[in-house]
Amino acid sequence: MVQPPDALIDRLFFLTTSRSGPVMSDALLLPEPDWNIRRAGPRWYAIWSNDRARLQRLRVLLLPQDWSGLSSRQQMALIAEQLRPGTIPSALCLPLREGKSLLRSALSRRL
Repeated sequence: MVQPPDALIDRLFFLTTSRSGPVMSDALLLPEPDWNIRRAGPRWYAIWSNDRARLQRLRVLLLPQDWSGLSSRQQMALIAEQLRPGTIPSALCLPLREGKSLLRSALSRRL
């Protein structure tokens, strides 16, 4: 099977996500100044959030759209998981679990 070029998939990523407005204090979230935060709807979030290599290569932290109803702690937990998978601080474990549950619910409502 022929794999589409990364440049094409990168364009699809940028077309299906949007730049984020201010999220808490962006300076606290971004690992380096040239990273940015993008948002995606439930379906696209489910697809792109699993492509960690692409997110890291593009220097993007991905969050679900604002209407998903996530609290700031749940958003912080999702970002922490993207930056350091498997090493979530214990204080963010519950918000991460709750946030993922809300996202699964939002995705199931739209299928």
